[in-house]
Amino acid sequence: MYPPFCTVTDISERVSLIQATEFDAERLAELSKLAFDTDVEVGAPGEGGPSGYDDHEWQTRAMKIMDYYCILFDDSIVGGVIVGSGGEEHKILERIFIDPEHHNRGIGVRAMELTMEQYPVLKVWTLGAPEWNERISHFFEKLGFIQVGWDNANPKFRGRWYQKMRDPSYRPLKVEELRDGMGNVTVEGEVLEKTQARMVRSRRRYWRTQASETTRADLS
Repeated sequence: MYPPFCTVTDISERVSLIQATEFDAERLAELSKLAFDTDVEVGAPGEGGPSGYDDHEWQTRAMKIMDYYCILFDDSIVGGVIVGSGGEEHKILERIFIDPEHHNRGIGVRAMELTMEQYPVLKVWTLGAPEWNERISHFFEKLGFIQVGWDNANPKFRGRWYQKMRDPSYRPLKVEELRDGMGNVTVEGEVLEKTQARMVRSRRRYWRTQASETTRADLS
């Protein structure tokens, strides 16, 4: 699933990806904290980050259930990329972070290009980003992501939902196509009713998240 080592040419020939291992967890947690804590400079309400961002045990768990890459610059770890699955044709960029000392050098852009190259038959990428973070919004738009909606799961701020189509023929399932036993699928439809979001603990991922129940119908 992972390449042993990925290198590139031209200005970014010093950037590469390798699979993250438990031995990298402490360093990745350290870099994640450094990176996300700088979000206060671009509109974050305070220091902090997403769930487990500064916890090396969380990094280790993430490696077991998602694709987790170390970003290398001159063979030294300077950041990480975490990729989740939305199905066989759909990947979700869960997180990307770079040591602030290496910001604005093109490392993040090349790391994303390398990440997407690992999934050549993929049809669509999606990701979420806080509305207040114009830095990250500009970063993803430069990579060809387009905002397609809003995420209101967090009561403190809205999130932008981005998409990058690799294959124009891709479409999510319709509500009428859902069948019992389906899992890890992407569904498109109109939300008719939605319960208030509540905190739950994921049995697979072992961390807390928000969930709500919805009633949906196919778009007319």
